[in-house]
Amino acid sequence: MTRKFHYSPFPSAKPDAPSDCQAGNATSSGFEVRCTEGFDGGSAVTFDLQFVADGVYHSVMKSDIAHSNITSQQSGTYYVMRMCASNEEYPDQDSCSPEFNVTTTGM
Repeated sequence: MTRKFHYSPFPSAKPDAPSDCQAGNATSSGFEVRCTEGFDGGSAVTFDLQFVADGVYHSVMKSDIAHSNITSQQSGTYYVMRMCASNEEYPDQDSCSPEFNVTTTGM
């Protein structure tokens, strides 16, 4: 079994928040989100795409890249989104992008 080893001569830190998030290619049932990844803080990063409803953030998808194709959404719906990053050293301390908006197309 091969184990991935990550070495950094610097102490680990929280990852930078994703930036320049763009939502596009909207259809009646989904859309695509792309963000620019920042510094990883010295360990592997997990990206969490979230939407807000009633003032609470909900996870849509987690990935090891800051790019997501979202499907099975309601047509003609407006979403307020953000992309967050956490790493192995700071799994409960998200660094999040500013909110951005996307609307699925009507049927």
